[in-house]
Amino acid sequence: MQRWIWATALIIAAVIVTSWSAFADVEEELRTVAKDYLTAYARNDYAKIRPRLPVKDENLFGPYLFEGMPTLQRPKVDDTQALVEFTCKVNDPKFPQKGGILLKQKKGAWLVRQVLFFDRVPVLFNLPKRSKTDQDRKHEPVVADVAQQFLKAWQRGDTDEVLERWHRWMDNDDDVNDRLSFSNYEFETSATKWGEHFAHYKAKLTYRWGILSYTMKFDGGFIMVKENDRWKVRGNVMVLYF
Repeated sequence: MQRWIWATALIIAAVIVTSWSAFADVEEELRTVAKDYLTAYARNDYAKIRPRLPVKDENLFGPYLFEGMPTLQRPKVDDTQALVEFTCKVNDPKFPQKGGILLKQKKGAWLVRQVLFFDRVPVLFNLPKRSKTDQDRKHEPVVADVAQQFLKAWQRGDTDEVLERWHRWMDNDDDVNDRLSFSNYEFETSATKWGEHFAHYKAKLTYRWGILSYTMKFDGGFIMVKENDRWKVRGNVMVLYF
């Protein structure tokens, strides 16, 4: 009887050690991929961003994150960029109940670049603050309609229409900012209510001009998904805790 108890205890201990080791390996892999992505993202290094984003259509935006439709505010258009802020109810408290849909104009068409969740507009992202000109204001109705139609398509799971209204921002040419450094990196993961990995990061960004420098905090989160045995960052949906 005692031998059976000891054998069972050893098996349980082995399973626990193996499981913990596997968890630690996954956590370290997630941490590394997220850091590489964030460094490239902060520097506009699109050649390094692209391999770290999902390629499967269903993973580019993932599950609809709102309860019902968000309340959209009047668009803010600044030349070829627009922001439609929203208030909402969310499916997971990791996501703030405010944010904005960022759009870009491409060949005359307005397309959704990213869905951002934030309590206040982060200065770092240099998002539109208002429609400055009459021409900007003329674009507001179209921008509002595109944002609304995008959300409706996402809500009903129409991946084809979502992608038709999406700006493939990662295809931009590189504009690498070598003066920007990335340090004091912190990282932790948790599960969303629907079982995906939510990565919360903190870091310090430092921009240098010769002997001068400017430092800011970089604090946010995103969902990470596994494709073909590799972890990818769902960069089309970001949480900004700035």
